Amino acid sequence: MTGSKGIDRGAEDMISGRWNRSRTRRTGEGESPLKVAWPAVVGKEQPTRTRRVAMVGPSADMAKLGGVAAVERVLLDEWRVSRYALDHVATHEDAGPGRRLAVALRAGRALFGGFLARSIDLLHLHFVSRGSFWRKSGIVLLARLFGVPVVGHLHPCDFQGFYEGLGPLRRAYVRMVLNSFDRIIVLTDEWRNWLVRLYRRSEPVILPDPVAVPAMVRRERQGPPVLLTYGRFGANKGTYDILRAIPTVLERFPDAQFWIGGDSEVDARVREMIKDESWAGRVRLIGWVSGTEKEAALVAAHAFLMPAHGNGLPMAVLEAMAWGVPVVATPVRGLTSAVVDGETGLVVPVGDSQALAGAIVRLLKDPDRAETLGMAGRQMIAERHEAGLILERLEVVYDEVAG
Repeated sequence: MTGSKGIDRGAEDMISGRWNRSRTRRTGEGESPLKVAWPAVVGKEQPTRTRRVAMVGPSADMAKLGGVAAVERVLLDEWRVSRYALDHVATHEDAGPGRRLAVALRAGRALFGGFLARSIDLLHLHFVSRGSFWRKSGIVLLARLFGVPVVGHLHPCDFQGFYEGLGPLRRAYVRMVLNSFDRIIVLTDEWRNWLVRLYRRSEPVILPDPVAVPAMVRRERQGPPVLLTYGRFGANKGTYDILRAIPTVLERFPDAQFWIGGDSEVDARVREMIKDESWAGRVRLIGWVSGTEKEAALVAAHAFLMPAHGNGLPMAVLEAMAWGVPVVATPVRGLTSAVVDGETGLVVPVGDSQALAGAIVRLLKDPDRAETLGMAGRQMIAERHEAGLILERLEVVYDEVAG
């Protein structure tokens, strides 16, 4: 198993039928999975061949941006299933049009070569709506042409709105593509209940996003309170609701700090919005955070803010809960499956910055209550989203599809 580095190397390996040494080490075998030493004596039990899974989606190096890439990154980093060698084929990068086209073409070449050489046993394809779906639909149909079983991994991103906004012919095409998957993975009961209207081939599989849960959480409670938020942000994720809530919070906790992580576009918009505010110094723009920087921010945080306007369960929320950080969120589809008001966090109405400020103040006024909510959220993540548990369930799906 490897990460998303070197799509050219992945193309070469798939086309030639080779699996590089780093992938072999991940399988736990001493030599390439393709070099199966069949027993010389007839009648002896033959060893199970390591099957090769191509995981297709955006570049896993985009994991710091959250979303699908963050899910892929956890799966790739935590994979321990010896019977399947997992590799990643990137179809998209966060780059200019020319670079994105080059990545997509190389991915197509790698996959076509792998199908032709019969060196891909199973395809695990991550997709969302709109452009992602149209791009991936060709890959699905190509895999079916070569007889390669396909697992679809649907990440919400308003797929329902996307489908319902199409005309009759495009809807029919979407249904045809969906029913070309041997299995479709969804995140919640809500999505399964909606998808069964379109997908009739088998029962959709509920598989929550995986999270690496730290063994021990050490909370930092010295210094001013820190209210944290990060991810691919904007109006849809409530970034500007947070800014509108800041003055009310500062009336009660004048030393509070708001750490906001996001891309350069969000940074520029936020800077412009707050440049004339007396409290601008209480906002810290931390950019994209990952690795130890992200861990340090989660340790320092007194609360994590996700006042989203749209559907979905951001990986950032799951990560915060895994670190025992109490979450303030809105009651949109996806978030409600994790953040339960008064149990694993606090829930406020969409777009209500005063309610958001009130929830923040309540958490800062009662640190013991905040700690209780944070630990309850951490326990929920450990029971439902812990990476090892999710990988075990994914292995079952692979077994069912690969036969």
